[in-house]
Amino acid sequence: MPVYKDLKVKRGYSKTSHQDFWKFLLNVYQSMRKSLHFPKPPVDLAVFKQKIDKYWALCSATTGGAKVAFAQRDSLRYELNKMFLLLASYVEFQADGDSAVLDESGMEVQPSRRATPQPLERPRIPKAAHGDRSGEMKVWMPVSLRKIKACELRYAIVDDQGVPAGDWTEKPVGDFRGPVTIKNLKPGKRYAFQVRAIGAAGKTDWSESLIKMCT
Repeated sequence: MPVYKDLKVKRGYSKTSHQDFWKFLLNVYQSMRKSLHFPKPPVDLAVFKQKIDKYWALCSATTGGAKVAFAQRDSLRYELNKMFLLLASYVEFQADGDSAVLDESGMEVQPSRRATPQPLERPRIPKAAHGDRSGEMKVWMPVSLRKIKACELRYAIVDDQGVPAGDWTEKPVGDFRGPVTIKNLKPGKRYAFQVRAIGAAGKTDWSESLIKMCT
């Protein structure tokens, strides 16, 4: 069976109805009692079953409106929940990431809280400027960097209408601490620069062109 090291037992049944909580605990008792994977639980299962039965008896008694039964029921629910939490930690340890073993306990798996990665928005180049030497340009990357793992920059010579006159040259960018310097460009030529961002969900589309004359 597949092993998931972050596999956890679901906890937190405070909003569950008394009847559903009783059914859940009874199923946990019956499941753990039958399974060979939980030989030494930290809670005596026989005592656990006795308290589960008493809990249901008190739940039934509250239908008559007896105030004492309400208090005893709620106190016993609190005690049963503490016992369940001990068993939950024990089941996690015994399962060690194996979902099939955890299922044998009658407990539920805690849903993963990891959010599905969302596609990044199409970026834009905030700025391009002349470099320190002739034939160089400096291009700044997108300013929103929190979800951007890396960028790819590409550039090409364009005509007066901004149409590339040849193939694009691509350059990976992993360092956002300053502008990217592009060397060996042709002075007097107009260049289009585009960027795309790379995130957990993949790559964005290329940005709109930022066109600048190289000197």
